[in-house]
Amino acid sequence: MKQSIFNTCIQLDNGFTIVYNAFSDKYVVCGSEAISIDGHQIHNCSELVRARLEEIGAYVPDDVDEQRMLEERIERVDNDSACFELHVNPTLNCNFRCWYCYEEHLPGSKMDAATIEALCRLISLKLDETEGLESFNLSFFGGEPLLYYSETALPVIRHAVKACAGRGVHLWLHFTTNAYLLSEQILESIGDVDASFQITLDGAREQHDKVRFQAGGKGSYDAILSNARRAASYGKHIILRINYTADSIATVGSIADELREFGSEKRNITIDLQRVWQDNGCAADEERVQDDVDRLYRLFRSEGFMCSTPYIRNSVLDSCYGDKRNSILINYNGDAFFCTARDFKSADRAGFLASDGRIVWENNALERRMAAKYKSAACRQCRIAPICGGGCRQRAVEMAGSDDCLVGFSDRERTERVVRRFEQMHIPA
Repeated sequence: MKQSIFNTCIQLDNGFTIVYNAFSDKYVVCGSEAISIDGHQIHNCSELVRARLEEIGAYVPDDVDEQRMLEERIERVDNDSACFELHVNPTLNCNFRCWYCYEEHLPGSKMDAATIEALCRLISLKLDETEGLESFNLSFFGGEPLLYYSETALPVIRHAVKACAGRGVHLWLHFTTNAYLLSEQILESIGDVDASFQITLDGAREQHDKVRFQAGGKGSYDAILSNARRAASYGKHIILRINYTADSIATVGSIADELREFGSEKRNITIDLQRVWQDNGCAADEERVQDDVDRLYRLFRSEGFMCSTPYIRNSVLDSCYGDKRNSILINYNGDAFFCTARDFKSADRAGFLASDGRIVWENNALERRMAAKYKSAACRQCRIAPICGGGCRQRAVEMAGSDDCLVGFSDRERTERVVRRFEQMHIPA
């Protein structure tokens, strides 16, 4: 037997030692008198501890190729055909101009009838050709996807509902929206279809209305919150994403006061606090901000809401949709991309949607992307690779040939992630 290359050993100040194996994603905690370590190598341990370490894969047979095992896991997960994810930008136009938005909005951009027809053909093709398909996730992004809804998104939804029902495939709809246009008519148009909405608020009312307002200066906070509540009352799941900065986090508690009056809708609402990515506060603020975030999550939970707290995910077993073969984004003009975190410039597209509903990949984009993950020297030597996977495939393609960590983790940061994952898995919130 040999020690796994995916072990992390941490000696704690309280007299205990943690051994974590990233491939099994399991921990052993033992008294330090029962084990001695040298860095992340186990020097010696008691027979009882040794047996437990073998159970979690911290020791493996000499002939086991752990890197190949991880490659096979990545390939199996990212090539799984049980679900197909289709993301659609019906438009890159938006009814707001939020200062932090990374998308370049294009007034007048709108998916035309020919592209909608090709998109419907794509849905039918994927339903017919994807072996073992069980669910079809249709997500609308943008821009604001509820602009021109009846002309663009609705025809695609109606086709997907009929096509999925005819083939016994479960359909799930999702909208990333500011919800200002989320009317009762839109909700009625999707009927009993399982659907979710990610809806953003830019802090409490006063802060939000300074960022997101209509012509003439009228704020949007009350309308958005009312529309979110209505959608929840229709049984649609709402991810209420509350954006904050180090300066505005202290005001977010007033949102909980306003949500307190909600009734049965609460069970369909998840609160998600997200820091605006351009808000790079000073280090002295970080502890205060994190304390505020923790306090606010406790407050929302006490009011009966689910909360989406920050979590160290297993990015191999639970990989990003953009890493999967059966996932694609179609822009309003028919350009094809792999994920939503793009500028959607035609020069950067991976391919395009042909009139017959097939995707024409350019420069072998799909296969290059699928072959890019877990290839750098840093990834191959990394002890947390089985929960990291080397970051997203997009970055792996962009940094092809690099021997550096594509995520940028230091050795200390790798250990910190192991500790945080342990806390999240084993210590009650």
